[in-house]
Amino acid sequence: MTRYLYIFTLSFLIAVSIVIGYKYYFEVFESNSSKSLPISSKIILDLGKAPSSTIKAEVTSLGGDAIWISRLSKSPELLKKNQQIQQGESIETKSDSYANLTIGGLVFELDENSKISLIQALPNSIVIEQDSGVINYIVKNESSPLAIKVGHLLIRPADGEIKVKASVKSIEVEVIDGELVKIAYNNLDYTTETVSLSKGEVFMFDDIVREHNIL
Repeated sequence: MTRYLYIFTLSFLIAVSIVIGYKYYFEVFESNSSKSLPISSKIILDLGKAPSSTIKAEVTSLGGDAIWISRLSKSPELLKKNQQIQQGESIETKSDSYANLTIGGLVFELDENSKISLIQALPNSIVIEQDSGVINYIVKNESSPLAIKVGHLLIRPADGEIKVKASVKSIEVEVIDGELVKIAYNNLDYTTETVSLSKGEVFMFDDIVREHNIL
């Protein structure tokens, strides 16, 4: 009899402990649920502006009609003299027009029907993509390092001046003045070809078959 009483008392105490524990847990849970959770402040990215570490190009001279494609523009706008061009933007000259840009000590002279995009604009690395037309690139002693992407070519001019003519099928690079110009591309066998040009040399490249010739 004493044994059964002992078992009954123990079971009763365990049941009471479970009920009290559950009640306490439930009250704490409800209390925490009613409190507002902290929300981190929103990070707002302004797509209309390039990163603060970048520098801007400026239109120093302009003739005829040229267009500007901004980072957020849904349609091209007319380019204006002294306008600033930031990373991720493009300009394009039309027939009988021209435009000159400066950035980081570099000068870009766009002939008619030429398009250029400012891919990267860091003080120690300027990357340009030339889509079409004829553009003169002038690199000075203290200019930012420049890389030019044209079709499947990557061009790295040293101090001096080069002229790049680009069409859908062919690209021509002429060293007008200055030191060595380095050009690299992958051929159709995915082998990297590298070429160095000197003043007066002209690099002719077939962008379809990816072969070159030097004149």
